[in-house]
Amino acid sequence: MSQKNSIAFWDFDDTLTKGDSLWYFLAYTQPWSRLFFAAARFSPILLGMKLGWISNLEAKIRVFRYFFDGWESKKFLAFCEGFAQEKIPGMLNPIAMKKFEWHKSEGHKVVLVSASLRHYLEPWCQKMGIDCLATELKIVNERVFGEYAQPNCHGPEKARRINEAYDLAQYDKIYAYGNSSGDKEMLKLAHEAFYQTF
Repeated sequence: MSQKNSIAFWDFDDTLTKGDSLWYFLAYTQPWSRLFFAAARFSPILLGMKLGWISNLEAKIRVFRYFFDGWESKKFLAFCEGFAQEKIPGMLNPIAMKKFEWHKSEGHKVVLVSASLRHYLEPWCQKMGIDCLATELKIVNERVFGEYAQPNCHGPEKARRINEAYDLAQYDKIYAYGNSSGDKEMLKLAHEAFYQTF
């Protein structure tokens, strides 16, 4: 028997999707020439992140500063809306989405909890009728800054955001889905946690 008073937390990249949405977003927003030069510039940083020498936080901040610092917010948000409508549907993993849709059909509250940008995830979440907790870039005076408006929604920050937004004691059943070490703290909050790629 289904428990209606249930909540399911989902990571996005490589859990609901078949890849990392940030790189798809960069390809959507940037000319290929800029991406080509950026690949050479950032390869040591990305290698350092993989080896644990540079944090996920620092690596992504450098990428955001390089590509988006100083953009007009109207232009940036238009790209985000377009990406949500045109690209995200093609990135979704059908196996994961079947489980995702099951939660919705059972009347469970569904929440996306992601280190990727809220600016392009939220339009998709609104379309799907779910909540969104995600990383956000700072926008001041209609300009994008290549820095976070609040801490990167990764690792312990995922659990902190969840506990800040929801009273978990109100739910009979808590589910969580993730695929990386950045999801561990979120998974620990759940009665049923799924650490896997679909």
